[in-house]
Amino acid sequence: MIFAAIAMLAAPQMAMADDMQNFVETHKCAVTERLMSIHASRSRMDRYLILASEREPAGYVQCLFLPDDPRMLCEASSGYYQRPLPFHVGPDALHSLGQLGFSTDGSQGNYQKMIDLHHGVDFNAIATLMLAALYEGYGARADDKIELMAPLAPQSSDAERHCKPVS
Repeated sequence: MIFAAIAMLAAPQMAMADDMQNFVETHKCAVTERLMSIHASRSRMDRYLILASEREPAGYVQCLFLPDDPRMLCEASSGYYQRPLPFHVGPDALHSLGQLGFSTDGSQGNYQKMIDLHHGVDFNAIATLMLAALYEGYGARADDKIELMAPLAPQSSDAERHCKPVS
């Protein structure tokens, strides 16, 4: 009887994990392809990617390849820059962003996470982080349209033809 109660309590969490995995897998290829394109650019400027969901456009995640530095700065929207009406990240979402390694103090700007790239760039891991933050922090789901904004990577790419839809 105790095991049945535990299984019933765990079922929503398992469904949530499956839902997040589905969301990440649905969008990861397109995000990874754009990160690779941006990283390959010889430009020292504008080496960033921003992801936003139609569900909560003020909630975005952005990552920037730092010039002359083998690190990447990632930020999740804190609402600090939204004017005139500030966007508010709820306590559960903020906790989730903290679990992903983002700072949780938005009093001076966005929630930040620095990624060390000294040992190479794991594009899939960065894409997964960005998408997990969008899912956990801003409620994005697999059926949402995700906007990818990057001056050094086109909105749609021939590279996306390599991306297989999740069935």
